[in-house]
Amino acid sequence: TDIPDLYAERQALLMGDYVEPGERSNRVRIGMPRTLQFYDMFPYWRTFFDALDMDLVLSSETNPMISRYTKETAVAEICYPAKLAYGHVYELLNKDVDLLFMPAIINRENPAPQQTENTYCVFIRAAGDMVRAGMSTGDVPIVSPPLHLQWDRVKQRDLKRLAKELGVPYRRVAKAEEAARTAQQEFYAQLRKRGDEALAKYADKYPAVVLVGRPYNTADPGVSQNLPYELRKLGALPIPMDYLPLKSVDITDLHPNMFWRSGQDILSACRLIREDERLYGVYVSSFNCGPDSFILSYFRRMMAGKPFLELEVDEHTGEAGIVTRIEAFLESLQTREWMLSEANYRDNVADMASNARRDPAVASEIVWTPTQIQFGTSDAHGNGHGNG
Repeated sequence: TDIPDLYAERQALLMGDYVEPGERSNRVRIGMPRTLQFYDMFPYWRTFFDALDMDLVLSSETNPMISRYTKETAVAEICYPAKLAYGHVYELLNKDVDLLFMPAIINRENPAPQQTENTYCVFIRAAGDMVRAGMSTGDVPIVSPPLHLQWDRVKQRDLKRLAKELGVPYRRVAKAEEAARTAQQEFYAQLRKRGDEALAKYADKYPAVVLVGRPYNTADPGVSQNLPYELRKLGALPIPMDYLPLKSVDITDLHPNMFWRSGQDILSACRLIREDERLYGVYVSSFNCGPDSFILSYFRRMMAGKPFLELEVDEHTGEAGIVTRIEAFLESLQTREWMLSEANYRDNVADMASNARRDPAVASEIVWTPTQIQFGTSDAHGNGHGNG
């Protein structure tokens, strides 16, 4: 297909210059599960640990084997992406790591305009504790320090604790965190720049579908069942939600205290999609997602009058069901476009008929066709010869 793969581009920006470590050296080997906050914050962590001269070892992308490990080891009935932490950790234990790093990120910097809170889901912050309680990691410790990235004074306290757990002087950790913060900001800037370019170049050329949801739902192909690929195969342009100018949107008129960071981003995307005729939304949620039990209802109300597709995924979701639903959704969009064009056509016909009644000279210049209105003369068979 000629449709650009924006999700592959996003993945390349996320990974940056990261190279999987080779054989063990004298550097500490940090294991990080490729799930949850990884799909948003990896530029931060790859820069952070590189500045500390530590090797960062990742689990594989979510695949059938990791999914099987998850089903065999997970003990908590939670959303699928959080449950996948068990399977990813199980794989990492076979990669000769010195410790497992699963930070308990409480909140993030840069909330949406006029919002005071910017909080991560409780299962992101609890993932390390859940794995620790639910499975044995042998002599490989799980390091899951709390991190309040929104509040600088509290963050300094958290970084001191992290420095102690890593066995690194606080001064080095603080310097590494500064570099990590810069890398994360550059990542977001690259996403926005590419988003502007993609919308300008492709949004009028293909059906533009924004995948709405947390990055660990939309950007992990093992969770989304390769949704971006399937959309491209059907002729649509899948757009990552963070390609949109989310931080330019103020939702406080409807939601003055949106607690969740994901809620702020999702509802900001909703407003952008609702107001842009070129864009449609596919909301990807997880079964058992607590925040979405509220956010999704807000999304529906804000999208009133514009169709969107809601997909709910878990470990039992199959690719065939996803494909069937997106096929039906894209066909419904085609029908909607046709109905809108027909409605515009009828409005034009009504306007011209009204003008013709007022001015007979106009009537002689109108040629009626099933799909358009032409201006000019017509022959005995009703064939128009106007200039369009």
